[in-house]
Amino acid sequence: MTIYFNEIKNSSSFCIAAFTHTNFTIDGKVSPCCLAEPLEKGIEDFENIWTGSSYVELRKKMLEGTRPLECWRCWQIEDKKGYSDRQIHNNTFLKDNNENLDIDVIKGNTTGFPLWLDIRPGRFCNLKCRMCYSGNSSQIKEEIYLQNKADQDIIGDRPEEFDDWIDNPAAFQIMKKLIPNIKTIKIALVWPKADTVANSRSAKAV
Repeated sequence: MTIYFNEIKNSSSFCIAAFTHTNFTIDGKVSPCCLAEPLEKGIEDFENIWTGSSYVELRKKMLEGTRPLECWRCWQIEDKKGYSDRQIHNNTFLKDNNENLDIDVIKGNTTGFPLWLDIRPGRFCNLKCRMCYSGNSSQIKEEIYLQNKADQDIIGDRPEEFDDWIDNPAAFQIMKKLIPNIKTIKIALVWPKADTVANSRSAKAV
């Protein structure tokens, strides 16, 4: 890191995730991380989203010292003197060997691609973890559907219907294109095509 080293180290509004991370939600929304509010919807158009106005404005605000509203969860934690994901991401990035990498407002960083990928390709899951909800677990969704609306309100979970992007061919091609540049990939839930991507020729460098 060169130009923006001090921004990462000292700024109270900067987060490296906006420049090096992306998160794909189950229903196809795109955000810098799993805690941030989604910026756009449409994984198949990710290349335009990554360099588009939503990501660019988020990056600009951070460099100008403004806290983006999309990242309210981290600001809430920090205002209560907690240790946020923003701080974790920044400190982890500084500890890693990134001397030859710099950030870029338009294309994120010098590679032009995210380096960290956090994806939720579908909600098919055989677990019912207490911290989870129907949007991330098919088992919880089925159980919640059996409850009446009053009980759903008490639980705080109303199952939504949406199409998983897991079988979208265009989204799958985007994944294959991103893989060679990814340093870290986190896949939550079951994804039958994960092995196909992992064993593809483009993934050998990962």
